[in-house]
Amino acid sequence: MIQGLENLETTHKVKLSVPLVASYLARGIKRTQIAKLCNISNAAVYDYCDRHYEELAPLIDTSDGIMAMKSKHIAEKAQERILKHLKDSEKKDLFALNAISGTHIDKMRLLSDKSTQNISMETLNASSQELKIRREELLSRLSTLKRGEDNPQTELIEAE
Repeated sequence: MIQGLENLETTHKVKLSVPLVASYLARGIKRTQIAKLCNISNAAVYDYCDRHYEELAPLIDTSDGIMAMKSKHIAEKAQERILKHLKDSEKKDLFALNAISGTHIDKMRLLSDKSTQNISMETLNASSQELKIRREELLSRLSTLKRGEDNPQTELIEAE
């Protein structure tokens, strides 16, 4: 329907809708051209776009995806250029540079009261097992205390 509307020559006014206007704007058609295609005034199209801006903006804004792709492309090209111009001996220096940057990141984390410890999954699993064992011990201790078996000093004192 949208393609057919452009090819139709009509004197009838076309009612504006968000999908219709968004499709035109996303293809780069200006508001004045939309007014001519829909056989309405320029002011009506401008007013409609202003009133429905919140609904139109997400449909016509493609800058986020384009900027992400552009940033990725720039980063890849920069990396290729750097590695192409480095000699093998200079590439070895990158390992030292990586270690130095890691040290500085650790210093920054220490100064901002954050942890610098790398925790492996094995450590987490071991800690989890220890906590489960300790929990079971405490539960069994609690049940014996409730039964009064473990505390020989407990005496029953009757209130008068």
